[in-house]
Amino acid sequence: MEAKKILTEFLQAWVDQDYKLMYKLSQKTWADKNPVKQLEWLFRDSILKDFNIFSTSYVSGSSMKYGVDLTLNDDTKLMSLINVICEAAPLKPAPWGEWGVNPSSVLNIVQKVTPKAASKEVKGKSNAKK
Repeated sequence: MEAKKILTEFLQAWVDQDYKLMYKLSQKTWADKNPVKQLEWLFRDSILKDFNIFSTSYVSGSSMKYGVDLTLNDDTKLMSLINVICEAAPLKPAPWGEWGVNPSSVLNIVQKVTPKAASKEVKGKSNAKK
């Protein structure tokens, strides 16, 4: 399966809060060192509402980097640079292996925009002289 498809499925699993599927789509090296509960712990407080993959960068035959806009349920907007790695086994990058998302890189936020609080109009008398 191609890298972008794996990333898309990983992000959709985040939208669906399907941490077991996210784990299955994770990079072998990361999954080998971390239990599924670690992945749930990393992502449980940030519920993904929507995402848009806006750029693709070829790093090597076994590594791709994607620019992704993420929108959380509270309408916070994040821009992340996500690594997708192809490995034959943990710590063995290989173009003939399987692609997996590096979950830690998903949290590599390069920009964050929080929704503005609704502004309240303040009414009162002006002290300015006319």
